[in-house]
Amino acid sequence: MLVLRGWLPRDPREYGRLPEYATPQGTTTVEGVVVDKAGHVMQLGTAAALKPGTIVQNLEVMDVARASGLRLEPFFVQQTGPQVAGDPIVRDWPAPDTGIDKHRGYAVQWYALAAMAALFFVITGFRSGRKQVE
Repeated sequence: MLVLRGWLPRDPREYGRLPEYATPQGTTTVEGVVVDKAGHVMQLGTAAALKPGTIVQNLEVMDVARASGLRLEPFFVQQTGPQVAGDPIVRDWPAPDTGIDKHRGYAVQWYALAAMAALFFVITGFRSGRKQVE
């Protein structure tokens, strides 16, 4: 299985250069949460085939399995355990999106439509009332 350990800060002057970091040796216990995706950002075009040492924007388990020849589980383990002192890897995982913002947007849209309908009714009512008086 693949473990999402976190993120390394990238050198702002040189895109492909990563800082030195030590991968734990031997048997390691990982505390984490199982997730189905590693996150996805907008990608223009088709991604190139995976090669060792490449920086990847969107990671898929099947792509890694195909490139490495390993049989991998179809999920990731997102490491959540305590940060080790001196470890440069950042584990600031975004919270899952519950989708509530979309529903709030729809509510605002419908309330605005209702307010516009009420305003239209009042304005046209006053206009037609004035025409009948004259």
